[in-house]
Amino acid sequence: MRQVSLVLLLVCGLMLSACSKPGAGDPKAASASSSESKPSSAPASQVDPKAATQEQGPVVKDNLGLPIQTPGGPGKLMGSYTIAEVHEKGVVTMIPHQIATQITFLPDGTFSRTSKARDKANFKDSGQFVIEGQDQLILKIVMSRGQIQQPAVEKRHKFSLSEDGMELKMIAKDGKVAVFRR
Repeated sequence: MRQVSLVLLLVCGLMLSACSKPGAGDPKAASASSSESKPSSAPASQVDPKAATQEQGPVVKDNLGLPIQTPGGPGKLMGSYTIAEVHEKGVVTMIPHQIATQITFLPDGTFSRTSKARDKANFKDSGQFVIEGQDQLILKIVMSRGQIQQPAVEKRHKFSLSEDGMELKMIAKDGKVAVFRR
């Protein structure tokens, strides 16, 4: 029982660590240093629903309006991923399914995330996701714990996806790595 509580706290801490840092998910703050040579009137990234097809999902564009990567494109960040383990300072902690976090990415550029304890959901959030560059996943959280977020809360995560799209790694600023699998 105590071990399950400790693992749950670790998972929630990893998930919420990005949420608690001011400006951590602000793409304007993150791109301010790299936007000196780019027009300042363009947003850091945008989703172009007109250029989307039902199979591809929305086309994600950079500051110049060029496509970055489409959800379901070469990276195939689509479907449901469940946390399997957390890596921290050389220690791998396996996460039992009773307290797992599941995140689902849909072709239309939306996501939903649910964490559970003892097979019962205790945290839910949802919104839109954007892939920026090769390793930045931006979650625009519109609904969290049953509350509408106005404006949407943007959280930036460094991530990697296996070539077959079956394993998603999300890397926290403190070096912790959450490994999710389909």
